[in-house]
Amino acid sequence: MPARQRDKIAASKYLLERRMPKVKAKSLWFTLLFVSFLSVASRSAEQPKGMSISSPSVERQVEEILSRMTLDEKITVLHGNSTFSVGAVKRLGIPELTLSDGPHGIRQDASENRDDYYVTAMPVGVALAATWNIEMARLMGNVIGAEARNCNKQVLLGPGVNMMKTPLCGRNFEYYSEDPYLAGKIAVEYIKGVQQNDVAACAKHYALNNQEKNRCFVDARPDERTLREIYLPAFEMAVKEGKVWCVMGSYNKVRGKWSCENKHLARDILKGQWGFDGVYISDWCAVHSTVDSAINGLDLEMGTNKPYDQYFFAAPLKKAVQQGQVPLSVVDDKVRRVLRLMFRTKLVGADKPVPGSRNTRAHQIAARKVAEEAVVLLKNNGVLPIDINKVKKIAVIGENANMIQSDKGGSSSVKNYLYEITPLEGIKRRVGRTASVTFAQGYISYRNAFDFDMIPEKYLSSFDPVSGAKGWRGEYFASLDLSGKPTFVRYDSNINFKWLGAPADNMPEDNFSVRWTGTVVAPASGEYEFGLLSDDGSRMFIDGEMLIDNWWDHGPLAKTRKIELEKGKEYNIVIEYYDSGVGADVKLGWRGCVSDNIKETVNNNMIAEAVAVAKDADVVFVFVGHNHYYDDEGRDKADIKLGHNQDELIEALTKANPKTVALLTSGGALEMPWVNDVPAVLQMWYLGMESGNAVANILFGDVNPSGKLPMTFPKKLEDIPAHKLDDYKVEYCDYKEGILVGYRWFDTKNVEPLFAFGHGLSYTKFEYTNVRVRKSNEDGVLYEVQVDVKNTGDMAGAEVVQMYIADEESSLMRPEKELKGFRKVFLKPGDKITVSMPIDKRMLSFYDPTKKAWVAESGAFKLLIGSSSRDIRVTANLQYE
Repeated sequence: MPARQRDKIAASKYLLERRMPKVKAKSLWFTLLFVSFLSVASRSAEQPKGMSISSPSVERQVEEILSRMTLDEKITVLHGNSTFSVGAVKRLGIPELTLSDGPHGIRQDASENRDDYYVTAMPVGVALAATWNIEMARLMGNVIGAEARNCNKQVLLGPGVNMMKTPLCGRNFEYYSEDPYLAGKIAVEYIKGVQQNDVAACAKHYALNNQEKNRCFVDARPDERTLREIYLPAFEMAVKEGKVWCVMGSYNKVRGKWSCENKHLARDILKGQWGFDGVYISDWCAVHSTVDSAINGLDLEMGTNKPYDQYFFAAPLKKAVQQGQVPLSVVDDKVRRVLRLMFRTKLVGADKPVPGSRNTRAHQIAARKVAEEAVVLLKNNGVLPIDINKVKKIAVIGENANMIQSDKGGSSSVKNYLYEITPLEGIKRRVGRTASVTFAQGYISYRNAFDFDMIPEKYLSSFDPVSGAKGWRGEYFASLDLSGKPTFVRYDSNINFKWLGAPADNMPEDNFSVRWTGTVVAPASGEYEFGLLSDDGSRMFIDGEMLIDNWWDHGPLAKTRKIELEKGKEYNIVIEYYDSGVGADVKLGWRGCVSDNIKETVNNNMIAEAVAVAKDADVVFVFVGHNHYYDDEGRDKADIKLGHNQDELIEALTKANPKTVALLTSGGALEMPWVNDVPAVLQMWYLGMESGNAVANILFGDVNPSGKLPMTFPKKLEDIPAHKLDDYKVEYCDYKEGILVGYRWFDTKNVEPLFAFGHGLSYTKFEYTNVRVRKSNEDGVLYEVQVDVKNTGDMAGAEVVQMYIADEESSLMRPEKELKGFRKVFLKPGDKITVSMPIDKRMLSFYDPTKKAWVAESGAFKLLIGSSSRDIRVTANLQYE
């Protein structure tokens, strides 16, 4: 029996034998329902429908429709006609093509208050990658695809497969890994799962969108080898192995050329060398030209920053064709690709799409299964799992224990899902009446990423003359420059907005402006610092003097200004703001003088309250980390520290009760100065609507943790090469670390990480033995590597077997080792399995920029197989000729 089939049978048995947690329905029927759903998803993804590059029948129909289209009709299908749709050609029976955000949950609007209008909020991308399980990737893709299909969406804008160059990137939570092989394998199976539902996946953001800071303008300037070995392989795998139907171009420049008009990326590599025959879509408002974008490979322009008939690919494209600047053959190629997409998604043609489904019990169980496998046990000195029969009092500390997360994070936020089980609720459900659960917040809640407090209403003297409520008088204009009469006027209690659509029903989604006026009374004399964050332009006036000038097109950007205020004095403040597209984000806050003193006092009080609760408990669960006001699209984090006195909170709790477990919510690495004092640490990412149930199952041993880190956790930010080499800049990045990204840097430069890439503990132990290498007769495979893995503990569990390859005699510098294979296996106590992994020529190769080709040099290679990049259990030698 093939190894892959043996692993599948073992996985299915393991799922059946695992205890189902206590949620509303715990019946065998639901267990079988989920396993049946998983089985169907697995079979469908192995032989996905419509995954061939094209078929003669479809191509004939595409050509027939194309031959009947006028130039105007061709132009119609090459640009958006609303935020998330492409225009119809009614004369030929071509309906609108609809797209949707939501790589971990469809952003679906509910038109009625009915359960069947809700969708499933799955774990985020980095959590999926932390499962290191391609079956879970396939399952999650199938759930998202089924829900997109049921919501009548033809294109799902995901997965995001950008590499994690810096842990500061605000969208790392959406992405998969610092390693291209892991990211690519997860992406491939996710794509297959989505597309088996007659929905197109869209791999994004091509390419080098590795930071949110100034993402719309930053110039990424890596050398060709770095580009090919680190930043493109996941996209290449998505195209060649996943057969993805759409790819999205990024905002940034690559070597001075915008991604959406970059010939090297789009024409030469994506469509030329990789043979991509799908649709190359722009990110929203990422197009900067008509002729260059058309000639160099962009197919479909999307956005919201101008009238739809004035898009670069609308009236200007028609004019460029008529004037001979863009050949009609170039336009026809684009239209072919869009029509091909419509046939693949069954939007046109005789075949009917699958019906899809959403908010089903099977989908909710799938969300929990992915979440359970995503949790990473970073440290455990024997305190976990908790024996529920031995604890009577449980302390749950920290804001993140009781915080909803899935509805935030930018364009990937899930807008309309039915519920989210918080960790606090999940723990309460799990223990029932067997133990008491006491909650304490532990630290003050900060709800804005640039760390300024909203100005409290009690310090405002301006008020709404109708209601009498204090606030800021907001004049909203349907223009970019505050011109004309306001469309409407209202009073806002705070200036703290992140609009995903229009600010009101009678306003445009983009190209609007707002002027807020208000009067602030200083509560104390002293220095205050005002912060104004906006995407796009903003400016601030106090008593007629401009203090902050941020009046230009840009992504989320904060500016600050300090000023002395006098107690009791009134200050007239005016905030002006405009949005020209992509994002609409504006926040005003202050700090210093009174607010900092308040924070310190509140934090100290909250820590004291938490310590009092912890002292009286049998076990303490402290939930700390970030939230989506930090892990968020459009902005990067300032650092990877916990902040807000969370370090002090953990230190106080461990002194009060040594049985304290730290649980981290974040989209990536965090510094942990207290790690040696805490007996157990878990990384829980953003786990979606079943978060609380999944975490509770891990804590109490109902599920054995099996997640592994998809990135390196450094001891400090400066250990990351981008920051060590001062290569995290606003205007450009030179990618000075080259191919030494993530663990490649740490291993090659001998830098000790806090937790290594691939690290993750279990409640059981696994033994590796008998590694062997043999030549393979399988097409395209050079060698097969086999290793025996045994569960030597007393609890069923899963292990991720990781294979790294080291080139011992290369003509070019190569990393110490690179991940080239992994398999997740499920074993009961005492069971042993043989894990097989293939090696092909590409796995032994490096990209030679002088030859412009991948090269596998003959010589000695070492295979290193283990439980993480720093926990190698067995090795073998390989001589490639």
